[in-house]
Amino acid sequence: MADWHTHTNRSGGWGYNHGGGTLSDNLFQGNAKGLIEVGVADHGPGMLPWLGVCDEGQLLKSKEEASALNRQMEWQGIDTRVRVGVEANVMTLDGGLDVSRGLLKQLDYALVGLHQLVWPRQWRDWHGIFFRNYLVPGGFRAVKKRARLANTKALKEAILTHKEIDAITHPGLKMPIDTGELAEAAEKAGVALEINSSHRQANLDYIDVARGQGVDFVVGSDAHHPSRVGDFQWAEAVITKAGLAPEEIRNCRRPDGARPSIRRV
Repeated sequence: MADWHTHTNRSGGWGYNHGGGTLSDNLFQGNAKGLIEVGVADHGPGMLPWLGVCDEGQLLKSKEEASALNRQMEWQGIDTRVRVGVEANVMTLDGGLDVSRGLLKQLDYALVGLHQLVWPRQWRDWHGIFFRNYLVPGGFRAVKKRARLANTKALKEAILTHKEIDAITHPGLKMPIDTGELAEAAEKAGVALEINSSHRQANLDYIDVARGQGVDFVVGSDAHHPSRVGDFQWAEAVITKAGLAPEEIRNCRRPDGARPSIRRV
């Protein structure tokens, strides 16, 4: 297995680390658990200052560090490798992200997610992403319905606009989406949907609807501490109940022995 959704202490600001360990901590923990790959995907800089990286340069520093660590693992005859991506944030209702396309091309992969705690620059986006999903009480059904439509559209636009996106993280978590509509767009674009073992956002209905569109899945620990890297216990139970086959999950070992690929092969 591979775990491409982990975080490090490069995320965060104001003296707060959003991840509890270093890139090497995550790699060595993954190796100890028998993972073939560990992916570090710290949050982009669009989240509130104590949750994401301060700037894109931090992600490039992680890429440099990963290259050195992978050489070290190779010298030691160890198969586990570390990859560096990003968990980019959707910042606008038309799918704009908080990282540049130039950065995405330099990283190993790209995850993208909807998060409430972002700070869009335009009032329209702040209202649509933050206010409707976070500040409006649950009883306002009309507002929540509009939020669901807007959330789904934002993710679809992100997929269409950014061909570098490989997977959508925890779709529907705290920000409702139309699973079928998103899965249809993701399948056409070759983008996987996550089964998040930390937030436990996936249920059998979500998997059944998404699977009906032929989309691939990826399992993520969303580890914010090295001890949780590769912790798929909850996700594995859901996958077993849903009857998903290994070939439907991109981070499973491939039958031909090739390394797992987060990109459609």
